Amino acid sequence: MTKRKIAIAIAAAALAGTCAIGGTLAWLTSTDEVRNTFTVGNVMIDVTENGKTDTSNSYTIAPGDPFAKDPGITLKAGSQDSYVFATIVNTTKDDSRIDPVGISNEEGTKTGNWTLIDYARDEVTGKTTHVYRYTGPLATAEGYVDVGEGTSAAEDISLGTLFTQAMLNKDYDTTENTATINIDGDIVVNGYAIQAASFDSWEEAYGALVTDTDIDLPALD
Repeated sequence: MTKRKIAIAIAAAALAGTCAIGGTLAWLTSTDEVRNTFTVGNVMIDVTENGKTDTSNSYTIAPGDPFAKDPGITLKAGSQDSYVFATIVNTTKDDSRIDPVGISNEEGTKTGNWTLIDYARDEVTGKTTHVYRYTGPLATAEGYVDVGEGTSAAEDISLGTLFTQAMLNKDYDTTENTATINIDGDIVVNGYAIQAASFDSWEEAYGALVTDTDIDLPALD
């Protein structure tokens, strides 16, 4: 008998706002002729901000002056043990580049509860992608989030923030700007969770996400 059950959740939030989307995707296959009853595990996450957030999606910022932004990921109540990953995709560029404060480009470095597993930069557009996996206190040796006793989380589990501040390039020239301007590009934080029961390691779980045609994640080097 071959049985496979996977639940995936994806959520995303733009740095400039608090709009988030979430959903679940599950599938299973069976080659056994005996009739079976399956229960597919539930996984759901949110990407939200708890700090200073302007509901109009408009911010007044100054070059070199950090401003508060704290996108974080929550594994929702009812979810099973899960491998959790996150990306920070940044398309701001050139002199008007905005970067999260304190984010390293060196793989294997840890910021809070998150460890960088991949970093990529498009030399043509300047777009950067940071890929993280959760390695905080609730992570097991295999790397998945242990939701505790029982088969699913009894309540929402906060997995911590990816960063707490962002900053406009300190060399951005404002001397010729006499009115409000819009920065070209944005920063989007994406969260991904996948049911741990189907995989033996975080590498295997991440590989399954990468091969999903509905998910845009870079393959690890």
